[in-house]
Amino acid sequence: MTQAGYALLGLTALTAMLVGVLTFALLRIAAGARDARRHLRDNSADALMMSAALQEAVSKLKAQEQAMSARADASDHLRGQIADSLTAGLLVLIQEDAFRYSTPRGGDSSNWTRNRSACASGMRWRWRRHSSP
Repeated sequence: MTQAGYALLGLTALTAMLVGVLTFALLRIAAGARDARRHLRDNSADALMMSAALQEAVSKLKAQEQAMSARADASDHLRGQIADSLTAGLLVLIQEDAFRYSTPRGGDSSNWTRNRSACASGMRWRWRRHSSP
């Protein structure tokens, strides 16, 4: 064999080795993609189950919040009915100089004035102390 034949044989062997390495790398990449797809498919069922459980928990919490809000509104309404049925005056103190609730006669005999103001839960009567002249 001549020198050119050995060179051709060497280059062919080198090319075959590079093709083998590239084929191996491509097969590894394809296997990794297949495994990742399978793993995602398996985990998607878990994710769907977790999502459904979280959705159910959130809906239960919203229902509880609405029930508590309804009970608080009913309690506030009942408190108002009880206080309004009193014949004597009633003032509910929230600060040193402000009342949260009063019956209609609650401010008549004292030095308090009643102003209606808006708040987060609706309209509230606010009582303010008269300033002394």
